[in-house]
Amino acid sequence: MITLHNLTHTYPLPADACGGAPGAALDGVSLTVAPGEVVVLCGPSGCGKTTATRLVNGLLTASGVGDGDSEGWVRVFGFDPGVTPTAQLAQRVGSVFQDPRTQFFTTDVLSELAFGGENLGWAPARIRARLDEVSARWGLDGLLGRSVFALSGGQKQRVICAAVDLMDPPALVLDEPSANLDAEASARLAQAVADWKARGKAVLIAEHRLAYLIDAADRFIRLEAGRITHHLTPTQLTALGPATQAALSLRPIPPPNAAAAPKTPGGGGGMGLVEMREVGYWRRVGPASAGVGRGRHRQVVRIDHLTVRAGEIVALTGPNGAGKTTALRWLAGVARGGRGELVVDGVRWGRRRRLGGVALVGQDVNVQLFANSVLGEVRLARRGLSADDAAAILDRFDLRHLAARHPLTLSAGERQRLAIAAALAAGRPLIALDEPTSGLDLAHMRQAAAALQELAAQGRAVLVATHDQDLIAACATKTHPLTPPPMATPTAQNASGPPGF
Repeated sequence: MITLHNLTHTYPLPADACGGAPGAALDGVSLTVAPGEVVVLCGPSGCGKTTATRLVNGLLTASGVGDGDSEGWVRVFGFDPGVTPTAQLAQRVGSVFQDPRTQFFTTDVLSELAFGGENLGWAPARIRARLDEVSARWGLDGLLGRSVFALSGGQKQRVICAAVDLMDPPALVLDEPSANLDAEASARLAQAVADWKARGKAVLIAEHRLAYLIDAADRFIRLEAGRITHHLTPTQLTALGPATQAALSLRPIPPPNAAAAPKTPGGGGGMGLVEMREVGYWRRVGPASAGVGRGRHRQVVRIDHLTVRAGEIVALTGPNGAGKTTALRWLAGVARGGRGELVVDGVRWGRRRRLGGVALVGQDVNVQLFANSVLGEVRLARRGLSADDAAAILDRFDLRHLAARHPLTLSAGERQRLAIAAALAAGRPLIALDEPTSGLDLAHMRQAAAALQELAAQGRAVLVATHDQDLIAACATKTHPLTPPPMATPTAQNASGPPGF
């Protein structure tokens, strides 16, 4: 059983930094998650969901340097996570973080899955049996030989979920586990949660996207400013209706139909037509060796023809592994090489031109934040931007009250919004965004959608890779689905290698 009793946690931050009492991320929270029960923490960004999960899995302790102070207590099957040795705690609580890249210990999928069992001293036969079981459950058979660095964001999340599943702990804590998952992978996650529940696990999930959990969850607990405001069963949550759900900063249940009528493109000046023509990108899957040039490669992106007009917001969709992230990185000039053309109003843009003309918001916004303050980050995006104009942009994303904070002290959702704000400030004619609403609550998702519509109205061309059906329904003018290139057996290339290598 997971138990939080009258739990208050205060970070060493200025008053109002966490949205509640001075520095308080949690304020008198009490809840239990029994064996065989699934409890979902929901509510606006910064309400304390991640803090609660990190106290349960022992990553945040009152004694940790810079972690702050706690009152009340936490127990996981009788153990205090704050003082239990990590080796013992790992056998009792499994964790899935917002960013799966922070959890990898090895470089390939098979080793990553086996890593937990090896550390627990399991016999090889037991590890192999569990590997077969979780690989089938999570659809990983085709990924076992792959490098973890070659996976899409959604594939990485599935690997981490499977690695945690393999260790079979009695309690599981997941923080925004569906953020980068496509519809099929989200359904697979929901089935895994239901399976954990049936096997008697205590499951605590912090989430904004609630629809996929409606059949698996027992309770939805809404937090705001560190306090519990609502205890809702799935039936009660659904019965609230879209308007009340929105007023509570909850994503709609059920989600809107992605096939809703397209929005009308905005007007304004700027470029007219952007075209991606015959774009291909390859990734090395085998080592270079004598006689095979640069090694073995597999095509990971194939786009025959994609158009984005000024004033349009085009949603790049498709399953995890279809190449959406790589396509945007090629578009922005971040991924070197590849084959194909970006043609803007009849003029071909080479890589150098793309680097200066495309604003990219990637999945990992932490590597895109450089300034020492939130205000400074927005001003850094465009030379000469005044403090007043930068503050006005922060207002659009509900970040002005955090202007003096260091970007890396923000919550994941706040960092995501800051990266979008900086892209807006950059003033570039083509905007590319990769899962820009992962980790955002309903209100802030709508802010992001409104910002994209504003960009389009200014004559920008906007291309967004997303699984977020709410975002698509809110602002996309059209969708362009990608499918994974044919999974032909990788072959050795000649000395020149495939384009891009």
